[in-house]
Amino acid sequence: TMKSALLILTLGSFAAFGQHSTVIGSIDRITGSDITVRTPRGSFTIHTDDRTETLKDKTYRGFSPLKLGDEISARCEGDGLGKLRAVKIWASVITFSATIQYIKEDNLEVVTIPNSAYVREEHRIVHLHRDTAFSTRRRDLVEGQEIQVVGLEVDNGTVDAARITIYNTDLPVTK
Repeated sequence: TMKSALLILTLGSFAAFGQHSTVIGSIDRITGSDITVRTPRGSFTIHTDDRTETLKDKTYRGFSPLKLGDEISARCEGDGLGKLRAVKIWASVITFSATIQYIKEDNLEVVTIPNSAYVREEHRIVHLHRDTAFSTRRRDLVEGQEIQVVGLEVDNGTVDAARITIYNTDLPVTK
């Protein structure tokens, strides 16, 4: 289809120019040193090797701690042959409610809302990616809004958002 041709073309351009890309989704298949990740944009096969660093509770070489169904955020680079190679994979899922303080391009600065699942109030930076799924639409995000974030903890305590739910979008506003 046209959509998959465009997807292949997009991935090919990453690979051809050695650019880095981020793939966020759940592991659908593991074969040899390749993992297939299902994302909102479709499925991507990512090659791993002994240079791939995987963070899940601790740091591993390769992807041994990963299993089917795991949600991941993978930083990939092109291998020059049109394939994606995972440089680093994060697999520590975090879920929290927060209030959006500031929106700048693909980053949200939020303050977490303490509850039984996430007990601390703290400032976090949440990165939005092409694979981030939204309960409504990305353009519905506004400062001061309460959201729920399901994401992967990446460098320096920042979070790659897998899913964002915007609270009070499906319910009538009560006065």
